[in-house]
Amino acid sequence: MDIAEAAGLALAEAGHITDLQTDLPRLARDPKFTAVVERVLGEVSTAHRLLLGDARDLSAIPVARTMVATP
Repeated sequence: MDIAEAAGLALAEAGHITDLQTDLPRLARDPKFTAVVERVLGEVSTAHRLLLGDARDLSAIPVARTMVATP
């Protein structure tokens, strides 16, 4: 499953979101919604690559899909 399909399933379960201040906490407490999120996240395909180097030089990393963790 790709991320767009996973997001679609989660959003379908969430229903109409009008106010993030109230809707997000409500969804976080909703066991049915969190179960859907956990299920679809487990099905999303991912790829990982570990690079050792200077974290200030990110030229080797594609900008669109970057998560950098430094100690």
